[in-house]
Amino acid sequence: MSILARSAMLAVSVGSFTGVLVGFAVQSTINNAFAGMVVAIAHPFSIGDEITVLGVTGRVTEMGTLFTVIHAGSHIITVPNNQLLSQAIQRKIHRAAQDEAPLEN
Repeated sequence: MSILARSAMLAVSVGSFTGVLVGFAVQSTINNAFAGMVVAIAHPFSIGDEITVLGVTGRVTEMGTLFTVIHAGSHIITVPNNQLLSQAIQRKIHRAAQDEAPLEN
């Protein structure tokens, strides 16, 4: 095997290995970005809503592509959007909103 063929095989091997490493490294970022789009489209809550997720109750202050920020008392919780999609979310309904939109059977 020539030196050129060996160099080419080495370059392909290193490139493939690097591609796999980068793929695993960005996997969670891609999952969070996709989940952020789903949250934006499905709109299960809005900024200012009081929600309970992952055992934490607080007010949503920011909804980003990768994460959502919840203020819970003196704590600020940053929740990756893919965790929001995989958990049950409780949203507190304000009394005025209940009066405006009665439930129909």
